[in-house]
Amino acid sequence: GQDMKFIMRTLPRYLLHVEPAASLYTARRALVQNRPRIVVFSGHTSRVGQSPHLCFETPDGRYDPVVTSQILIAMLLSLDRRSSSPPSDLIAAVDAHLHAQQAAGLEM
Repeated sequence: GQDMKFIMRTLPRYLLHVEPAASLYTARRALVQNRPRIVVFSGHTSRVGQSPHLCFETPDGRYDPVVTSQILIAMLLSLDRRSSSPPSDLIAAVDAHLHAQQAAGLEM
């Protein structure tokens, strides 16, 4: 809420991209297209067992419990040319989830 309002009122429009109600797929697409230097997440969080989650959506607008913090970090690291690669099992999980989301979005 308030943090996002402050950012939107403070930064010039050309420096800001907002991706509301994002799925992992749309978040990744926005990151690839905009190549930001700073990423701010504003939204809901959840805890499934001991694992914290940022609440991303599925293509049909429901909560996506698959996107754990580890999946999100692996996706972000995979986009950073300077970082070491995340573990291959996490990259495989990210790729599989992105593929499933893209397929589901095309069916809608």
